[in-house]
Amino acid sequence: MTTEHEGSVRVSLLDGQLLRGDALARVLSDAGYVVVGRHSHADAFLSSLAQEQPQIACVDVSLDDDDGVTALAEARQFHPNLQVLALGDGPGALDRCIAAGAAAYLDARSSACDEVLHTLELLGRGERAVSVHMLSTVFQATRAREHEQLRPLSARERQVLSWVSSGADNGDIAQSLQITERTVKAHVSSLYRKLRQDNRTQLALLARQLGIRPPSQ
Repeated sequence: MTTEHEGSVRVSLLDGQLLRGDALARVLSDAGYVVVGRHSHADAFLSSLAQEQPQIACVDVSLDDDDGVTALAEARQFHPNLQVLALGDGPGALDRCIAAGAAAYLDARSSACDEVLHTLELLGRGERAVSVHMLSTVFQATRAREHEQLRPLSARERQVLSWVSSGADNGDIAQSLQITERTVKAHVSSLYRKLRQDNRTQLALLARQLGIRPPSQ
C-alpha cells in the first residue's frame, strides 16, 4: 500500500491470480495511484467498496462461474459513480462487461503496463476507454440477441422488466403501473420462466444486457 496524497486516485483491485494482482498493485502504486483494496474473491471486493470508496476498480472478469462479470454489475449497480476497468482473458467477455457497466475493457494476456496506466488515466478523467466502433459492434450483437429473447414477452411483461431493471420492488411497480401487487408477482414469475432466470438480481442484470432501460421517473 502507498501513503495517500491529496488528489490521488483511489483504486480497488479484484484479481483471482494473486501474482498478477500483486504486480498490478505495485505498478499502480509506483505510478501514484492509491491502492485502497486488493481482493481475490468477489464477495470480499463487493463488501469492502463502501469502506474503501475507490474511484476506479480493476476487475478480473475471468473469475470462475462468471463471478467477475457479476461483481462488476453489482459494483456498478450499488456504486454508480465507480469507473470499472474490466480485465478479461481474451475478448470473449467484452459484450457482457460493457452491458454490465464497464467503462473500459482490456485483454489481460496482451495488454502492457503502459496501456493499463493510459486507460486508468482516461477513467480518472471520467472518460470511457472503449472505441465507438467497438461499442457499435457490441450493441449490434446485443440487439440481435435481444430480438430473440424478448420476443415471448408481452408488452406488460416488458414494462415490468423495465421496472425490475431499475431495482423497484413489487409494491413500487404496482403503484407505478396501477395494478395489484399480485399481478406484478405473476408477471415477475412469468419473466423468470420465459427468460430462464432464478432470481431478481439475475433478471435485472439480463434486462440491462438486453438493452432494457429503467423507465423515466
